Order: sequence, then structure tokens, then C-alpha cells
Amino acid sequence: ERLRPAYAEAISRKCPLCSGIGHINSDEFLALRAIRELHARAEEGGITAITCRLPVESANLLLNTRRRELFSLEQDFDITITVTADPSAPAGQYVLEVQKQK
Repeated sequence: ERLRPAYAEAISRKCPLCSGIGHINSDEFLALRAIRELHARAEEGGITAITCRLPVESANLLLNTRRRELFSLEQDFDITITVTADPSAPAGQYVLEVQKQK
């Protein structure tokens, strides 16, 4: 019984898209996760700009449904938020690039 998981790991590899979970997050969930992390990073302070790179569908959804929230974050924390639709971004994943004050 104990050898079976180790054997399975030895003969297989994790899916690069889903990290071995077996599913990929929807565009709506990815946009929600991104806005939550943007808010958390903005609250840390000492940040001048944040760039969020997402798959195209997720970026469109984020910009279309959360535009007011993004604007509010920019105003409240005096930062610049850039959302970039990246066609080469893996489905279900996003990247935040944070620029801190010097």
C-alpha cells in the first residue's frame, strides 16, 4: 500500500496547467482570485504599481466586471494597476508584478 503512491509519482508527472489537481479554474474564479490578491498587495503599502498578467478571457472578464473595484483600489491606495491580457499565459494561472516605492 505504501509503495503505490511512490510508484505512481515515479512513472508519471504533474500536469503543468492544473498542477496535478485534475482541473483548471474557470475564468470567473481566476478573475476573482486576481482581484483579491491585488487588494491584499495594495493594502501592504509601499507599492507604486501592480501589473496583473492573465489569460485573455480572464483579463476581459476582470476588466469588464470589476472595473469600478480596480479604479477604487487605484484611488484608495494611490497606485497604478495594469491588467494585461496575455495569450501565452497558461489557462487558470495569473502573474502579479509589484513595483515598490524606492
